[in-house]
Amino acid sequence: MQYLYMSRILRNFLLLLFILAAVTAGSSADAAPEKILIMPNIGYVKLPGDINLTPLKSTTGPAWDLAGQDQDKGKAVSRTARLTASEYPPASLGVDKSLFTTTARPQSGQAAQVGDAVKRYMTRYLAQNGGKLLNFYPTETAPIGNRRAWAFSMRADLGYEGASSVFIKTYMLVTDTRVTEVMLVCPDSDRRYWGPMLSRAMATSGGR
Repeated sequence: MQYLYMSRILRNFLLLLFILAAVTAGSSADAAPEKILIMPNIGYVKLPGDINLTPLKSTTGPAWDLAGQDQDKGKAVSRTARLTASEYPPASLGVDKSLFTTTARPQSGQAAQVGDAVKRYMTRYLAQNGGKLLNFYPTETAPIGNRRAWAFSMRADLGYEGASSVFIKTYMLVTDTRVTEVMLVCPDSDRRYWGPMLSRAMATSGGR
């Protein structure tokens, strides 16, 4: 009797494993393949497969409009953003040459100086285009593949009537000859959706 009981338990357990394996296989098969972006001086950048990408025409480098779906209190919410990648000379930032490094591995002691320079630049740029810088958060360093980059986060009013504030996340790989910049712009309400996703994408990028 005990043998029959144990056999029944074992059979049910194996059936459960089979069902779980089938569900897992189905989920994996249904998962959309990752979206691959190619950025200058960075290489391949991978985004989740369920993100919709719309390439844009740009004179400064590749650009995309992004669209995704999120859940907020059980309801589906659309999330949108714009992602750009560009390169330009370091002099364009107006930062002292000594702050740049040929290894593109910034020193943390430089963060305040570089952050102040970028803050001044963004304040001037936004004002010239009818906008306003609302918040500029402490400057950090973050991984882009196996390299370190400057990372800047800020909130801004772009000056469009009826438009809400936006969140801007910028990564800068800096050498003494060029700046490689990746910029994400999204509604401030969507920052918790796009910010971590971009951080993961940049940290795992590569294949230059």
